[in-house]
Amino acid sequence: MFANLSHPQLWFFAILIIALVLFITEWIHSDVVAVMIVVALYVTRVLKADEALAGFSSEPAIVIAGIFVLSGALHVTALSDKIGSLIGKLAGKV
Repeated sequence: MFANLSHPQLWFFAILIIALVLFITEWIHSDVVAVMIVVALYVTRVLKADEALAGFSSEPAIVIAGIFVLSGALHVTALSDKIGSLIGKLAGKV
């Protein structure tokens, strides 16, 4: 089955299988695994540097990263709890 595959294709399948195991078992956080996949694809020369980093330059990826940063800051400062309580009080009065 794997006899007709090139070296980059074999590397890709190896990385895919390892990534699936890591995602399913959650031995390592999923965000770290995602970055490790990109690094592994670059190190094994399956992707060129510009191809590997292309996803980080897309606008939706930057927006989602910003949302994670803002929600983390709201959680750490407990501002999200205060806003939730305020909404709960306002909803109870209706």
